[in-house]
Formats: sequence, C-alpha cells, structure tokens
Amino acid sequence: NLGVPSGDDEFLMRKIAKKYPHGIRFLSSASAIVTSRPQKSFSEFFNQRLRWAGKWSFNSDPVASMLAVFVILTQIAFGALWVHNSYEMDFTMGLIVAKILLEFVFLLQVGRWLGQGCNVIAFVLLQVLYPVYSVTVGLLSLVMPYRWKNRNYKCTAAAKG
Repeated sequence: NLGVPSGDDEFLMRKIAKKYPHGIRFLSSASAIVTSRPQKSFSEFFNQRLRWAGKWSFNSDPVASMLAVFVILTQIAFGALWVHNSYEMDFTMGLIVAKILLEFVFLLQVGRWLGQGCNVIAFVLLQVLYPVYSVTVGLLSLVMPYRWKNRNYKCTAAAKG
C-alpha cells in the first residue's frame, strides 16, 4: 500500500486477519487505547477527513467496501427521513427516534468504558450535522485533492486512474 498516504495500520490488520483469520482479538484494556491530538484548524481537520475517507477505495476487502457504501447510504436515508418529516410527520419519525436512542445508549456504554461522560447537546446537534458531514466528506474524497504533512495528494479517483 505504498501509494496510499493513509491507512497503513488498517491495511496491516487486514493482511494479518487474512493470514490468521482467528488470530485477532479485541484488547479490552484502558492502557491499550491510542489517542491522537485534534487538528489545529478546520482546513487541517477537513484534509484529514478526506484522507481517511479516501482510503476505502484502495481497500481490496469487499466487505470493507460494502460497509463504506452502506454508511453513506444510511446517512443519506437518515437525512431524507429528516427532510420528509419536516413536511409530514408519520411512522418514519419512529425510525428516527429509534436510531437516535440506539446510538445514544451505545455511546453511553462506550463512554462509561472509557470513563467519559456524554454531552447531550452535542449529541443531538450531531444527529443533524453528521449525515451532511459524512456524505459530503465521503463523496468529496472521490474527487477533491487534499494536503497532508505539507504534501498535496490527488483524490482517490485520480490516484487510481
């Protein structure tokens, strides 16, 4: 994966999993958590997300590719439900509420395991913003160049072609 400027950790894990299908386990230990510093500016943040999103098209694992497409389609559907319910409230509001509650319960459990609380206001705000953000970054990663470590990279479509 020398031509891909991101994902060396993920690609390595996939190669290990392919060679040793039952050899990877989740290490449930706080001392095994890896953290990274946030980006200093919106531009750096956006470029980082383009780089992260762009690596999926280099992945040879069909399950990973299907997962990426599933995430984008799920977010588009969720956004469409929001728009639909702004005109006419019906049973789809139940789908929206169910998704939000399931995610909230899941994130509460993860937060407890990490010893962190939950910012309810941020969570609710992100329910509206995340579909727009994830679809935008996902699609732009296919056509928009990005900058990382003072180097410019082509979008994934141009890099592959």
